[in-house]
Amino acid sequence: KRLDFSKNKKLRDVTVNKAKALEEITFNKNCETVCLYNTSVKELNLKSMKKLEYFDYFNGPLESIDFSNNTNLEQVDIENTTVKAVDIKMLKKLKCFIYWDGPLEEIDISNNPELETVKVFDSNVKVLDVSNNPKLKRIEVDEGTEIIGETNAEIIYWTKEEIERVKEKSKDN
Repeated sequence: KRLDFSKNKKLRDVTVNKAKALEEITFNKNCETVCLYNTSVKELNLKSMKKLEYFDYFNGPLESIDFSNNTNLEQVDIENTTVKAVDIKMLKKLKCFIYWDGPLEEIDISNNPELETVKVFDSNVKVLDVSNNPKLKRIEVDEGTEIIGETNAEIIYWTKEEIERVKEKSKDN
């Protein structure tokens, strides 16, 4: 039901997969990588993790996430959750932001000058302003999403049919 890594001071990377019984997890402040796949974790406290660089959460009931103290984050990947809002304004080092298969309604990437990749699809995001993201190389969004601002990035528009195909393939695996 719960894991506590708070006393494991040398532990840098935590990956947990296929642990549906896991509801609570505590990390040590030195942790740099957190990957949670197929768990039952609804809430995470990442406040003490100032060294966190990589965060990945896939296929679980996560409802909200607070990255306000995680200013060293370079990659955030949130997939198949119930997270409705993600504030990444303070993540100046962020290079990659991925969010798909969830109810996200908007994302502000205007304070992420290092951002190279943004993938926000199978969500409720209708507009993406990339005017303050000169380093963007790749954008993936739902078909019909309005991109505001000039960019040299490759833009991929996902159709509902393509998303359903991907979901079916992931079920097979």
